[in-house]
Amino acid sequence: MAYPQGSKITKANMISEFNSLVITARNNSVVWAAGEGPWVEPSGTTGDPFYPNNSIGTFLGGSSDPLGSRTAASLDASSLTAKVNAANIYSSFITVASAASNIRTVHLIKYYNNNGVNINAWDYTQVGAMSAGYLTTVTTSSDPTVGTKIVAANLDSFVASIVTSMNTIMNQTVTFVEYYCHSSCHVSCHRARGRR
Repeated sequence: MAYPQGSKITKANMISEFNSLVITARNNSVVWAAGEGPWVEPSGTTGDPFYPNNSIGTFLGGSSDPLGSRTAASLDASSLTAKVNAANIYSSFITVASAASNIRTVHLIKYYNNNGVNINAWDYTQVGAMSAGYLTTVTTSSDPTVGTKIVAANLDSFVASIVTSMNTIMNQTVTFVEYYCHSSCHVSCHRARGRR
């Protein structure tokens, strides 16, 4: 991390480094997000695979999209008090990181029924920005201690622990399975989505 060792820590460089290492890194990792369809293969294409795509058919009503907005909000100067202290740093950084914790590795499988046989038409995994229901706790270590002087090395360790927690959250896989009647009648047939 780039907090200058041995030099004065400023609000500006705290905010810049936190946003770069936590929020920008999180936003840049997202491949799938809500409402960005239509979407087509290959799997590296950004978009929303729960929306219409050429490989299986049209997204039908009745199931909500588990994905959310691509971009999480950054830490801004108003989050930190005029005289920054350990409690303020901890609270501000954790609040913003927690609001950005709705990222997961999404495994989406689509089947269609062909004469009574479920055929796997589509099976991909990417990092997705999830809906608010996926927000979780960001765990940390090396937290700033109330009443002690904040130095660059300690701030580095604290933010690094947030980065580690965010990566752990992102690497948790959620699997969705969609079933269609068959590839050509998807609009008029029932479609079910399962999650495991």
